[in-house]
Amino acid sequence: MHDKDRYESREQAWIKHLMLEKYLEILVLKVGTKWKSFVYVDAFAGPWDSTSEDLSDTSFSRALAVLESCKKRLKKNGVDLPIRAIFLEKKKSSASRLISYAEKYVGDVKIEAKCADFLDEINALSASIKKDEFAFVLVDPTGFKDVTAPRVLAPLLQKRGVELMINLMWDHINRFWSHSDTQNALSDIFGEDRDSAVAAVGGSVESARCGVYTQRLRAHAGSSGGRLWASAFPVLNPRKKRTHYYLVYTTHSPTGLLTFSRVAESTWQEQSNTRAQVKLKRASPEGQTLLFSLDEVDVPVERSIDLDSVKRAWLSLLPSVGSQVVVDENLMARLLEDYSCLECDLQLSLKILISEGVVENSSSGRTRPKRQVHPERKEKLRRLL
Repeated sequence: MHDKDRYESREQAWIKHLMLEKYLEILVLKVGTKWKSFVYVDAFAGPWDSTSEDLSDTSFSRALAVLESCKKRLKKNGVDLPIRAIFLEKKKSSASRLISYAEKYVGDVKIEAKCADFLDEINALSASIKKDEFAFVLVDPTGFKDVTAPRVLAPLLQKRGVELMINLMWDHINRFWSHSDTQNALSDIFGEDRDSAVAAVGGSVESARCGVYTQRLRAHAGSSGGRLWASAFPVLNPRKKRTHYYLVYTTHSPTGLLTFSRVAESTWQEQSNTRAQVKLKRASPEGQTLLFSLDEVDVPVERSIDLDSVKRAWLSLLPSVGSQVVVDENLMARLLEDYSCLECDLQLSLKILISEGVVENSSSGRTRPKRQVHPERKEKLRRLL
């Protein structure tokens, strides 16, 4: 776990790294039993804004710690998974520090660090990932750039065994959405007629813009690697009531999308705690120790979701009394995409419908405390009213 104090004034990076660590651990342990090897790619490795001499508060260092831990755990279970990490950085001064770090690194993960522009490396990188290798690519540029454009990422999106986590710099995008100097880059990311596309998606402007982006990712992925699933997790500005950036995740597995959703859910409370801690510190006189910790404060989870809309999503699958539907992982993943929500939102709205006597889980026959339906078991829902 990170020392959160190292992330003073950049708490959003703490949430990003926490999210990365949580998901990467689950992914590698699962991949290790099914694939021949694992590749981790940090496309914009930096280091950026590190306050630690050993660079332990950087994304690549945190990822390496997880990779090493997973490799050891797999080996204890008789699985010797080869893991290699590729770190790219265009800026020469940062790349020099990155390469020095890699040269001094001692561990079981093989590292390749180079001074290179990810934009120039995408095709070669995609070609270097073998059919029996699984790869996870972190695309985390500073600011918003055309490198996050779906057409640019297409070679990676089209490969079945490749997942991406893309940092979409939302604060910058919103600020420059109508700025004349950024129209080409934004058109590349969201499409030429992006305002019409956003209006067609509907809902909040922020949610609709994100929906347009994930739609374009799926379109550019095509079908060569199988159906691409894409979802987004908002990381909030620690000092203001607005989204700082979105972590957009892509996978060719509905199971992966559900796993990402569950990791996102578990990260929400930490994000709320972090924002509350920042608020308490700012409200206290400089140098004064806080009189109480967050453990003593009931911090609400800062999420707003239209549960009525999510309830209607379920009812659209059960249009009349007696209608039935089998809920598998594909269906659950599609709902997550279509309604820009988390699995906990789907489960909560379904719990309300069950408690109201509108729907029943005919595979279970009882109301559960949390998960009303288990998609991995392919349980069946039935409309009662």
